[in-house]
Amino acid sequence: MLRTHYIDHAMADNTKEQPPEEESLDLDKQEGITPEPIPEPITFLNLHNGLTFSCVDGLNIDPKAVYAIKITAGELRANDFKSKWEKDQDQNREHPPIDPQYPQQTCSKRGVSISSTEEADKLEGGVSGPVASQPKHYNRIALFTFGGRCGCVKPTKSKRNDYHCDFYKSDQFDFTHVSVVEIKPLHP
Repeated sequence: MLRTHYIDHAMADNTKEQPPEEESLDLDKQEGITPEPIPEPITFLNLHNGLTFSCVDGLNIDPKAVYAIKITAGELRANDFKSKWEKDQDQNREHPPIDPQYPQQTCSKRGVSISSTEEADKLEGGVSGPVASQPKHYNRIALFTFGGRCGCVKPTKSKRNDYHCDFYKSDQFDFTHVSVVEIKPLHP
């Protein structure tokens, strides 16, 4: 009798109405919804070409931060973001040997000099301080922000400029992701 009861109970469970299946969470199967692509990692192969150390460990870009760069033209151009190292490459000049004992010097030569603008009052009414003491061929300063996957910024305070930074371009650098905030005269 026990056995019959067991069979009857099992048969009763099979005849019960099953709960409806939940909707699929698979975005590929849902109509009208396109899954967001997973971004590929930012790379710095060009920057690290020939180096045995990294220039960018632990660095990033704050997309809300405003930076400044000296410019000669009336507008910010992609060429303004070429490092001395890249300009030398373009002109087929030889680079000085890499000294692994001084990685920061090598990294700085491969970076682009910019300034952070944490102290916005220094920029009010024209530019003052160390940035303004640059040669006359730099006649403007561009204030800008980085977006996208431009690269990394490292604060590199110097004796002449407390706000100096090195900008290390990623292999994915795209000038269209640099947004100009303002162009100001450098020399009043």
